[in-house]
Amino acid sequence: MIELLDRHGSYHQLYHLRFAFRNLLRVPGELPDGVLSALMDSFRLVDEEEFSLPIHVVEGLEEIGDPAVTALVELAESRDCSAAQRREAERILQGMARRDAERTDGRLSEESAAEIDRVLDARQSRAQAKLDTDLAAVRQRLAADLPFPVAAVALLDELCADGSDPLSPSIKGLVRAIGAQASAEGGESLMREIHGGFTARRPWMARHLEKAWDGIGRWQG
Repeated sequence: MIELLDRHGSYHQLYHLRFAFRNLLRVPGELPDGVLSALMDSFRLVDEEEFSLPIHVVEGLEEIGDPAVTALVELAESRDCSAAQRREAERILQGMARRDAERTDGRLSEESAAEIDRVLDARQSRAQAKLDTDLAAVRQRLAADLPFPVAAVALLDELCADGSDPLSPSIKGLVRAIGAQASAEGGESLMREIHGGFTARRPWMARHLEKAWDGIGRWQG
């Protein structure tokens, strides 16, 4: 099974490999040598923006506890893998922390919980810094003699003119900054006005913009 962790393995092979880890991961303390490190290495072989581990594998990592946290923290802070892979590790750590906090019998040690908090705090700081930068750029580009909704629609249209869509990594930050500025100025109603104006021009991108703005103010994508 671990032989599938080859750099020439396909996305689907890796997906099913992770699926096959389910039973192994449910037996804490009895994992064959190298299985956990091989699972962590498999993250490095997949560069899919939306790829997520099956929930039963996440639960398996949770059962392992501290060793899994150590491996995930190392991956989240690695510079040898893609940003998408680091984000995936952070998402799993976030899920583990949330589930552990909901239990009366916390399974993670204080040291692991502190490590997760440190990684997630750093993630939040980076996200806020990027949003601040994107907001500054958006405000500068919206500084025109046009009503805000009109200027926002025009900017969204410009950002997508090269074939990008609102979820494209290269522009998603700016798209979310436009949504954040709209939310600050007029709440969800202004966001819907801008969404309607943009999708009147590009109706096939309606759902993408909804998802890109998910979590901004009261917006649910």
